Amino acid sequence: MSLYRRTKAAKKAAAKTWWVDFTDANGKRHRVSTGTDNRQLASEFEAKYRAEIFKAQVLGEKGADPFPLAIERFLDEKKRKDVHVEYERQLEWWDQQFKLALKTEVVRMKKIDKALILKVIAIKAKTATDATCNRYLSALRACLRLAHKKYDMLAEVPAFFMKEEPKGRVRWITPEEVQALINELPQHLRSPCVIALTTGLRRSVVCLLQWSQIDLDAMTLTVSAEDMKNEEHHVVPLPDLAMQVLRAEVGKHAERVWTFRGKPFDCFAHRTWKKAKERAGIEDFRWHDLRHTWATMLTQSGASDGVLQMLGCWKSVQMVRKYAHHNVASVRPTAALVDGKLGGVSLSLVKPTYPVGGPKKRDPEVLVA
Repeated sequence: MSLYRRTKAAKKAAAKTWWVDFTDANGKRHRVSTGTDNRQLASEFEAKYRAEIFKAQVLGEKGADPFPLAIERFLDEKKRKDVHVEYERQLEWWDQQFKLALKTEVVRMKKIDKALILKVIAIKAKTATDATCNRYLSALRACLRLAHKKYDMLAEVPAFFMKEEPKGRVRWITPEEVQALINELPQHLRSPCVIALTTGLRRSVVCLLQWSQIDLDAMTLTVSAEDMKNEEHHVVPLPDLAMQVLRAEVGKHAERVWTFRGKPFDCFAHRTWKKAKERAGIEDFRWHDLRHTWATMLTQSGASDGVLQMLGCWKSVQMVRKYAHHNVASVRPTAALVDGKLGGVSLSLVKPTYPVGGPKKRDPEVLVA
C-alpha cells in the first residue's frame, strides 16, 4: 500500500502520522509525510500530490513541483543522522505552515516567495529566539537552493535575510566548577560528562557511544565520518581519566557504553542536567559548553592551536579560537618573555636632571656604537 505509518518512530505522535510511498512514471520513488493522522485526509493528500507530480513531469512547468518533493530530495542529500532528523523536523514545520497560510493541501514551489516566508517566520518568532528562527530559515534556504540549482524546480530562490543575532557567547567553567558539577550529577550521568570533558566530543557522539568505537588496548576512540559534524573520520586519543571511566562500564552491555538499570539510554536528560547545575551553583552553562571547557583547559595548559585543531577535528584555526580561551594566568608566562629581551636595560625611577637649556645635543658626526 502507498499509505503507511512509521510504527517504530521515536515519538508516539510521529508514529500516528500517515506517509506516502510510491514510484512515479519516471521510476522515481517518493516518500513524504502527509502531516496528518487522519487516513481520509492522508488519501486526499496523496491524490493531490500525485497530480502535482504528473503536472510537473508531463507539462514541464517550472515551479509546479510540490514542496514535499523538494524536502524529500534535500533530505536524501543529508546522510548524517543527527543533521537529517533536525532538517526533517524544521522543513516539515515549514510545509505545515505554508499549507495553513495558503489554505491548500499541497504547496507548489512557485507559491513560495519572500512575502510568504516572512509571514510564516513571524509566527515562529512569537515563541522562539532569533537564533532559532535563523536555524529554520537556514534549513529552508538550503532546501530551496538545492531545488533550484540541482533539480531545476524553481526559476529562482526567493531572497530573504536572516535575523540579527547577538554576538557569540563565551562560556567555560573552571576545574573547581567541574568538580562541583560532577558531584551533583547522578552516577549514570557522571561518566558521559567526564568523557565529554576529556575528549571534547559532541553530545550526539558521547551519548550514543558504542563499544565497537573503542579500543581499550590502543586507548583510542574512533568516530566515523557520518557521525562527525564536518563529515571527516576522527580518531581520539583517550587520556587516563577517560580510560578509567570506560573500564568501569565494561560488561554492562554488549553494544552500548552507557546504561541505566541495565538498559542502554540517551545519556542527556534536560531536567536532571538543569537541577545538577542549580545545586552546583553554575549558571548559563549548556552541555556543549563542556567542549568549550575542554578546549580552554588544553589551551591554558600550553596546547598549540595546531594540536587543538587536530584533537577537536576542526577545519580551521578560527574555529579553534572560537572554542579555546585564555585567562590572565595562562598568558602571564608569555607576557613575561619580554623580560628576557629587556633584562639588560637599566631603568631608573629617578627623574634625571639636566642643565639649564635641556640635555646637550648630540654631535651629528659622532657615531654611537
